Amino acid sequence: MRAHVQAIWLGVVRLNLGSSLAEILDVAGDEPTLELLPHVTAALADSRARERARKIARAALGEVIHDVAGPGGDPDDWLRRVLDALPASVDRACDRWRGLYRSALEQSKRQSRIVRDASRDPRDRDSARRLREEAEAQLRLLLEVGQSLHSDFYTYRYLASEGFLPGYSFPRLPLAAFTPAAAAAAATSS
Repeated sequence: MRAHVQAIWLGVVRLNLGSSLAEILDVAGDEPTLELLPHVTAALADSRARERARKIARAALGEVIHDVAGPGGDPDDWLRRVLDALPASVDRACDRWRGLYRSALEQSKRQSRIVRDASRDPRDRDSARRLREEAEAQLRLLLEVGQSLHSDFYTYRYLASEGFLPGYSFPRLPLAAFTPAAAAAAATSS
């Protein structure tokens, strides 16, 4: 039910989340903060939009809201709590992506240092090149989603898989694992 209320809020604020989380998180520079971008935090801080979303959600959910609020619970209070928690909810929903991004970025940097170290054994440098390419393929998966609704990291699909949004039109929510062989095959076939 929370995800539905959050989707209503998103419709009220008309916040375009883009096709990649890179459009809502700060990925700039060598050491990106991965914090929510200012336009996202501004939308999250809009108390008038939260109040409009509360009214719309209250009307849309009808009597079902009483079941969610629990016996003797106040549906409007439950809705306010859900909507007031939006900044933390969005931030938490981005955490897995942040972890994947940080891990791939660090792997790329670590392997680049080995590749540039002329004192290293050539086999170590070759291995480091392969590992760096895998890390860069992971970064491309996370960043260059494009307009594919089928990418596991398409923003709306990703947020549905994290429970922030409902999976309305996603027949299967992602269970993804990066497999270097599959990424290499995809890169050579394009």
